[in-house]
Amino acid sequence: MRANNVAKRLKVTDREVRYLAASGKLRGFKVGKLWFFWEADVLEYEALSSHSRRHHVH
Repeated sequence: MRANNVAKRLKVTDREVRYLAASGKLRGFKVGKLWFFWEADVLEYEALSSHSRRHHVH
C-alpha cells in the first residue's frame, strides 16, 4: 500500500505516516523516495494504536 492510502485508512496525514515509518512505529519499506506498506503491517499497527487509544486516560 502506498503512504497516501495508509494515511487515509489511519485518518492521519501522509507526513505522519512517513514519520511513523521512519521512526519504526509502522513497518514499511522505501522504494526510491516513496514509502510502501504491507496491509498486514497496517492492520497490526491499527490494532495496536486503537488498543492503546482506548486505554489512554487524560
